[in-house]
Amino acid sequence: FSDSPKIREYLVAFINSMASEYLGRTYLIQKKNIVHLLVETLYSEGNQDSYLRQNALGALQKFSLRRHAQSQMIECNVIRWIV
Repeated sequence: FSDSPKIREYLVAFINSMASEYLGRTYLIQKKNIVHLLVETLYSEGNQDSYLRQNALGALQKFSLRRHAQSQMIECNVIRWIV
């Protein structure tokens, strides 16, 4: 990810859009660290309801349809954080 906040926002929004489609999820989930990067982004935003956080959470929600992504999210304690 870039140091520029705007580039990060647009990239995560693009990932969220791609994750909306089956082929997009299939392509993106092949990237080994994408779930971890999105979780890091989610954690770094804290309790702010920012555009970046909303899109990261949306992409993670769509990735959760895949078992491998679910396992990665469980390892990163996303479930505990959400609850």
